[in-house]
Amino acid sequence: LWPEKETAELIVREFENTPGTEIFIAPGRHDPYRPGSFYAEKRFPSNVHIFKEERVSAISVERLGVTVYGYAFTSPDLTAAPLDVLRVLDCMVARSAA
Repeated sequence: LWPEKETAELIVREFENTPGTEIFIAPGRHDPYRPGSFYAEKRFPSNVHIFKEERVSAISVERLGVTVYGYAFTSPDLTAAPLDVLRVLDCMVARSAA
């Protein structure tokens, strides 16, 4: 489902009107990130961060000192368990704490 042109322009304009707010978008099953998609075609302001890969990835915002982790659907089908990587990270953290 892609927004109509007027709706897409409204969304981008509202994002532009909140420059002090960091916005994170994780495209889902019904609106995946792929060539030709709303997310790939629209130009978003710099405060909008879009996850683009079908794997858990990180986006850091230096001025806030935070890192946000997310995942994007790149098709309507889930081809892997995206959160399996978190189990590996949990094991690594547990080992380093021991």
